[in-house]
Amino acid sequence: MIRLREIRPDRLMRRLSPAAWTRVVGVLAVVAGWQLGGVVLAAESKAVVQKNRAFNFKRITIAAGGVVQFVNDDEFIHQVYTQSPDFNFDTAESPPGNTLNITFPVKGTFEVHCHIHPKMQLIVNVI
Repeated sequence: MIRLREIRPDRLMRRLSPAAWTRVVGVLAVVAGWQLGGVVLAAESKAVVQKNRAFNFKRITIAAGGVVQFVNDDEFIHQVYTQSPDFNFDTAESPPGNTLNITFPVKGTFEVHCHIHPKMQLIVNVI
């Protein structure tokens, strides 16, 4: 028969080695990453698909220096841009099947639109 005892945090902390705590923190970080959905915490790339005259995300979060890959999986051309006091870009027309890589070098919140389809909007939060 297995006897269950109350788990007391003070005893648990004393019993785990530093290496075990490192593993626990790593697991918690992975679980938190799953919960955050569209968040990229390191200077990595995040793919945003353009299809049916829309972005597949309404909002994403990336780290400063991160890259957003705009993948045109539509049957139409797209042209993405943002205008703000801190950061601007305006791409050439992107035909179907094309991918545009845009680096977001500064922190801030940026609205990304398509010149050709003005109802398309993506919010990029750069932390």
